Amino acid sequence: MTSSHNGHTTETIKKIVDVNRVNAKEIHEKLKAKVEIEKRTLETIKTKQTHQITSDFDSYVNKVEKTCRDIYGIVDHTKKIHMTAASDFQTNEKEDLDRKRVFFQRQYDESSGILLQIDNLLQESHDVTFFTDWKRLKTDVQNLTEIDQTLQNPKRIESFNEDNFMKAVMEDIDKRLTRRYVIILKL
Repeated sequence: MTSSHNGHTTETIKKIVDVNRVNAKEIHEKLKAKVEIEKRTLETIKTKQTHQITSDFDSYVNKVEKTCRDIYGIVDHTKKIHMTAASDFQTNEKEDLDRKRVFFQRQYDESSGILLQIDNLLQESHDVTFFTDWKRLKTDVQNLTEIDQTLQNPKRIESFNEDNFMKAVMEDIDKRLTRRYVIILKL
């Protein structure tokens, strides 16, 4: 039985619809597969790839921070060497200066004591007392140590050489990098 609709036979319409239905089902299946792939891709982006980016970032930042700590450690080590040298220099020079101070204080005390005795002796009007005391004081004056009265300036610390400091830091960094590369090459 063939029916018609607006001058077309329904059989022709049915054939056209059947072909389009098959076409729609094929497109539906392809689109369904595409949607599933896109869904998995979105899941991968949301989970694995986002995690990977975060993990890579964290790893990178940790390595930068570790490297900075290593470099700070190298700088601190080099700084400690220079600071210790400066501190040792200061300690030695202060000890030397203190020995000089003690020596000159002793000389001053002895000389000023004899000077005071001579001042008092010059006030003495009794000749025998003057002469007896003067003989004793004269011996004390002769026993005074003749010293060079000019005080030497303390030694000056060698000027800090920034280039040498930087060179020492860079050499230490280079040593550590060389050790790392050797270890990596052995692996």
